[in-house]
Amino acid sequence: MRREWRLRVGIVLLLVAATCGRDSAPTGGPGASGSVTIGHDGGRVEFGALSLEVPAGALEEPTAITVRQLEDAPWGTIGPAFDFGPDGLTFAVPSRLTITFDELELPAGTDAESLAVRVLEDGRWVPLGGGEVDAGGGTVSALVSHFSVFGVAADPAAEGGAGTRWEANGVVAESSAEVAARLFVSTDIVTLLVDGQGVAATDLTVSGLPVDESFLIYVDTVEDGRVMTPVDGGVLHLPLDLDHPRFVWMQFHHSTTGIGGPNDMCENAGVDGVRVGNTCTLTHDLVGTVEIGDDEQVLDCAGYRIGSEPAAVGEGFGIRIVGWHGVEIRDCVVGGPGAGFSIGLGAEFSGWPADGSGLTVTDCTFEDNTTGVRLEQVRAASVTDSAVLRSWRGVEVASKSEAVVFERVQMEPPAVAAEKAVGFATEGFVGKENVYYIPQGCSFLDDSIAGVGTGVAFGMSREIEVRDCNLTDVRTGVLVRPGAMVGSDPTAPPEWSHRVWHNNVEATVVGISFPVGPLEVSWSSQGSFWNHPCPGTLFTPGVDSDRADVVDSHAYGAVSAWATGGAPGCGPDGDGWPSMPMTRTRTATP
Repeated sequence: MRREWRLRVGIVLLLVAATCGRDSAPTGGPGASGSVTIGHDGGRVEFGALSLEVPAGALEEPTAITVRQLEDAPWGTIGPAFDFGPDGLTFAVPSRLTITFDELELPAGTDAESLAVRVLEDGRWVPLGGGEVDAGGGTVSALVSHFSVFGVAADPAAEGGAGTRWEANGVVAESSAEVAARLFVSTDIVTLLVDGQGVAATDLTVSGLPVDESFLIYVDTVEDGRVMTPVDGGVLHLPLDLDHPRFVWMQFHHSTTGIGGPNDMCENAGVDGVRVGNTCTLTHDLVGTVEIGDDEQVLDCAGYRIGSEPAAVGEGFGIRIVGWHGVEIRDCVVGGPGAGFSIGLGAEFSGWPADGSGLTVTDCTFEDNTTGVRLEQVRAASVTDSAVLRSWRGVEVASKSEAVVFERVQMEPPAVAAEKAVGFATEGFVGKENVYYIPQGCSFLDDSIAGVGTGVAFGMSREIEVRDCNLTDVRTGVLVRPGAMVGSDPTAPPEWSHRVWHNNVEATVVGISFPVGPLEVSWSSQGSFWNHPCPGTLFTPGVDSDRADVVDSHAYGAVSAWATGGAPGCGPDGDGWPSMPMTRTRTATP
């Protein structure tokens, strides 16, 4: 599970200023180590390109701090990884860990602004709080409160479009023929969607994969897989039949329970579940991926958990659905502390062709997965009365997804680095001959998102509705990225406009961020409540938005005033006043 991008990080000396002592470490790289003693007055640890600022009062008594560079960094690491000791040490006051990097030596497709210092937990990289990146100065830092293994890794990245080459976070995919594709790379999964758009077949080459450990490559289903070993040198050569769109992904461990189809394991001698017709009802918790293998299957978990193997935390999918129609998932808990997946529920190509029905998810909880739910090229799907807890990306709707509804979905942030978390996101790209692979006609209704960095992030998409949602204690309420198809964007037709209205938005930094202006936020003379109660200004351009020409001309002056017949504005014909600002309410973790 290794990929270490060797930057100019030399291990030369471990030293500390204003401390009780000073010890030197051998020069060199992998395996180099050293130690130094720091007391109550604090001090500075330096270890080549790494430094740790320990403030006064962080330690009660003189403590020998050790640093060792790992011989093999976990896959996805940019530069080396470092193991700090003594194990179990905690700081009364957080210390700041800083690591330098050379932007010119970053892996292909890596954005310096996406770098973060991370801690290794249960075998996967987890962001730390208080992260800062100085791309110009070549440093990345974060606050640490205890010792563990630390390193630098990039946020998940994707590149999509028509062509023969795509690169993201050091992984490069190349096709012998021009196709439409979307490459997604994080520290725990690599996925590649490929659509020939008239091309019958292609030869794929994917490089930048792990070189020190065996892993698995799957095409569409876990039944179509192959093992990659260090002999392959991290390069995959894959002939691909493109009579229909294909989905390729990588993971390190294989543990799958099939539901439906020729590999149905529902009853499994009465151990896993009970089958009645098309319905499989679980009778206990399951470990590993559950893969749906036929149309019209119903998976009723009866409240039981689907969790990852202990050796595979943060990898793969909790529930997989590829190409099947009319699937229903209900009353499942997917992931959990020490049992999360890279993607809690992943579905591709379900509901297509256009007369197919997609996917129904009800009363489910997705816990501690990197991404809670990801739908890619899915049609006519709904996720209702469910929760996504402690994920850095709650929901992602991508590619040609259409008529997807998320209603009464609750999202809460991870315990650390919540500023990096995104509630709901849409992502798309343009294929050959300007064919749009973008989500359209999707809705987020009556959802609750609390404590994350970004509530709703629009990538390339069209006709997305966000209505009756509560965005509480978020840094940015709504983020409209460059390339998003919004009616006020001069490059997009007006009928492609997103509709953001009747929402309660409590943002700590900015309510809506829109890089291309001007923009009227309200829709059909109906705006949102931006946490400014009557009387007073209900929306201030350049303050509640990040541009002076991004406005909500029909903002409301009370929480959910529309639900009680109130009109935009203040006064007897509006919401009335006085009114109270939003208060945060959160339900207990199921």
